[in-house]
Amino acid sequence: MTPGPALRIAPAFLTDPALLMILAALPDARMVGGCVRDALAGRDVADI
Repeated sequence: MTPGPALRIAPAFLTDPALLMILAALPDARMVGGCVRDALAGRDVADI
């Protein structure tokens, strides 16, 4: 195993002001599932 992530992406959905407010209110929240899949595939995220 490598000591850290092999690849990092900066998904555009993580810059959405409304989502950032929610994440600030819920600091333990994580993005999983369809939004991660779509970000990795280069598709627009539509299920947040």
